[in-house]
Amino acid sequence: MCQESTSTERPAVVSAVAPAYPVVAVASNTSGTVQVEVKVNTAGEVIFAQSIDGHPLLRQKAENTARRWRFMPVANDARVRLVTLTFVFRIMSKETVVDDLTPVFTPPYQIEVRHRPFDPVVDSDPPTYVRPTAQWKKGKTP
Repeated sequence: MCQESTSTERPAVVSAVAPAYPVVAVASNTSGTVQVEVKVNTAGEVIFAQSIDGHPLLRQKAENTARRWRFMPVANDARVRLVTLTFVFRIMSKETVVDDLTPVFTPPYQIEVRHRPFDPVVDSDPPTYVRPTAQWKKGKTP
């Protein structure tokens, strides 16, 4: 169990995980930056994550992803280390090629996630209605 005291030491990242772009955020064309404060134990595991800034549609995904990051363990210090992770969610243009949608990690603690906007669903044809016949109403097939 970790002590309550904290360290401002900047632990090295062993594994940085990129979040999936929240579908509702893409649908509403929402971009933004979310800052998540995490507590890291001596084993390098995130034991607490809470967003401290950012758009509400992006915060939960950033927090959940932050819990999956791993840091360099330290054996000689029993204090919990505090780290602020930055998640940048960015809607790109529709013409962006797939290779440019790869998440970008910027040391020490930032990751950018990119997504193309959704195309709006537009139905240019008028709806087709089928009117039940007398045979269908009686349970008979035509």
